[in-house]
Amino acid sequence: MSDLYAQTARHPLRIKGSSEVLDANALISAITASMYSPESQWQALSEGLSAASRGDGGKLAEIAGSGASGAAAVRRVAAVSGSRHHR
Repeated sequence: MSDLYAQTARHPLRIKGSSEVLDANALISAITASMYSPESQWQALSEGLSAASRGDGGKLAEIAGSGASGAAAVRRVAAVSGSRHHR
């Protein structure tokens, strides 16, 4: 987990099919949201972490976006990321 956090802090993960990215804040949002979900939904977190280890932040962004603060974090990341690429 700490390696994935450090990686996303340095280089946010791409979200396939989107211009958005998943950074360390959105990663924490996804993990936190999962902690307060029924155990039956923990499989999604496991799948998201597995996909993230292969460079795809989509599933974790989906989880992070399921809560109001998580959705805001993913949108913020996209806005910040987009402004970085246009400099």
